[in-house]
Amino acid sequence: MPDLGQTIDKSEHDDPVSFEIIPPGEYVAMIVDSDIEPNKAATGHFVKLEYEIIEGEHKGRKLWGRYNFDNPNEKAVEIAKRELAAIGAAVAKPIWRATEELHDKPLVVTVKVDTRDKDRGPQNEIKGWKPTGQAAATQPTSTPATTQATPQAQQAPASNSALPWAK
Repeated sequence: MPDLGQTIDKSEHDDPVSFEIIPPGEYVAMIVDSDIEPNKAATGHFVKLEYEIIEGEHKGRKLWGRYNFDNPNEKAVEIAKRELAAIGAAVAKPIWRATEELHDKPLVVTVKVDTRDKDRGPQNEIKGWKPTGQAAATQPTSTPATTQATPQAQQAPASNSALPWAK
């Protein structure tokens, strides 16, 4: 069995992170990490952004977004570029080149629940971005019955530093 080389002691850590679905609404968040990864078909790449909610009941929760900026499907690329431009505008960075320029700047994200994939179950999806000053974030106070107790799998960001545009 693999030895971690360290001891893990539950008493030294906060409560475990919840991966239940976050109710639909607007949340103040920040992009805290980013990466560029190849798509599943190895025909292009997507930008992966990790968001962390920084206010309210779900403070500390993470969300992820994937944006197909390099893909044989031109429509997917156009959608990704539009979304990445909206993210840049929301963090007061209308022109940017490296994803790190988007990090650690508050923005309001609109979170929806995607139920299309019956195998994976409901998943949170970010469907909007705006500056924090544009509107006060609204957060539902109760979880809808359709999203209760459904875990959302956490995915660890993969490093792909071999790509010239990767961090």
